[in-house]
Amino acid sequence: MPTLPHTGGENQWPALIDALQAAQHVAIFTHQRPDPDAVGSQVGLAAVLSQAGKSGVAVEFPPVPENLMFILEASPWPVMEFTPTWPGESMPEFDTIVVVDTSSREQLSPAYEVLNSMSQKLLCIDHHLAADIQGRCIYRDSHAGSCAEIIVRIANEFGGLSFKAAGALLAGITADTGWFHFEGTSASTLQAAAACVDAGARPDQLWHRLMQQDSVAKWRLTGRVLQSAEYVLSGRLALMRISQQDFAQTGAKSWETEGLINFPLSIADVAASACLAEQPDGLLRVSLRSKHTINVAEIAAEFGGGGHARAAGCRIRLPMDQACKSLTIAFEKRFTNPQ
Repeated sequence: MPTLPHTGGENQWPALIDALQAAQHVAIFTHQRPDPDAVGSQVGLAAVLSQAGKSGVAVEFPPVPENLMFILEASPWPVMEFTPTWPGESMPEFDTIVVVDTSSREQLSPAYEVLNSMSQKLLCIDHHLAADIQGRCIYRDSHAGSCAEIIVRIANEFGGLSFKAAGALLAGITADTGWFHFEGTSASTLQAAAACVDAGARPDQLWHRLMQQDSVAKWRLTGRVLQSAEYVLSGRLALMRISQQDFAQTGAKSWETEGLINFPLSIADVAASACLAEQPDGLLRVSLRSKHTINVAEIAAEFGGGGHARAAGCRIRLPMDQACKSLTIAFEKRFTNPQ
């Protein structure tokens, strides 16, 4: 496998590799509502470390989206759900805890307090802008198109990619780069994807498993969401709403909102979109996307969230109408004074 270039965080790279090489029994965490990059990075790193003779578990926050279970099934290590009593008396002591695809406390809730108590064992591998966790080594490369891209570089340090690692990591790379059309796609991204294909990963099969498995319920929900779209700020911002009633009446699951945020961006005049999904506890889960000059990570940060410049998210505890108004004001400031 060719050596892949670093694009950021080089000063922490030797410490990260040394810590992974010294590790023996590892627990790998990722964020709530895992996406293909989160699950793919977990499974890919587990495969790399397993090939190096190390043992461990992958820890998930339930529920894992059904369309991602095929990635988890490739894990060489047991997959367990996080509970308040984790790790429990029956588990061997972990010498290393790794968090992949996030460095945000909020995204690691309800496990953050447990992980913080083990901070001397904690390693973080991430590609997002926002970071507020502490640990033994926090490696962040915000120029990488996906966390899986970073795991491919780690595999290079451990002698190469196995077939299982390659499939999981290509799922993460393709999904987080929008199949290579998002802004974060770079030469390093394409080299990492090529390394996965060289190791046996099949892009055609991944497309089928990730992009052609929608339920009828999701498309019923999609219709409602698109009907809810409101175009404000002279049509530059699209606001979409999803209520608990929408989920109940369509039969769609919460994770089936994935991808809906991107539809309005195909409209020429729309520069950014926001999708607000009501949760059972009344909290609003907000996804934000933009095309060019608007940094939605900054907007998400105003509401306690984070992410990338063109793709971010947050949670807002406000009534739907009030939340939409607050987001509109935040976007209006950026449209007036773009970064």
